[in-house]
Amino acid sequence: MWPALLALLSIVLLQQLLTDTQMKEWGWRLLFLLGAASALIVLWMRRSLKETASETDRAQQDAGTLKGLWQHKRACITVIGLTASGSLTFYTFTTYMQKYLVNTVGMSPQVVSTLMMLAISLCLPLYPIYGALSDKIGRKAMMIIFSALTACATIPLISAP
Repeated sequence: MWPALLALLSIVLLQQLLTDTQMKEWGWRLLFLLGAASALIVLWMRRSLKETASETDRAQQDAGTLKGLWQHKRACITVIGLTASGSLTFYTFTTYMQKYLVNTVGMSPQVVSTLMMLAISLCLPLYPIYGALSDKIGRKAMMIIFSALTACATIPLISAP
């Protein structure tokens, strides 16, 4: 969620500093340059970390490989399913919703970016609350509630004028 918030903050900042023409001609490239610079910094940081796993430990050798994942097929498939559903929901309401509001509803890109940034900012403080609630009622119940509310809320949100 933090990366999405930082991305939207960057877009809003550029939209405030540049005209629409500047943004379309060259401004959008600044975000890719920022991403490339960030990737190089992360790569440098990752390469400077020391490995702590013992080379003789067989379980450690398979960790992080497809062979290691295949030893836990059911758990792996469960994680893929949960991740896919969460990602689908996240990207529907953060990425697709922006295009929908601009192209279908007719809102300006600046207003939509600001609204999405505010929506994500309001969601971030709720994560610890959801975590505490999942400790009380269980992760499975939280996933079922989340999925049901998402399914029920999608059509009214998209159908709203």
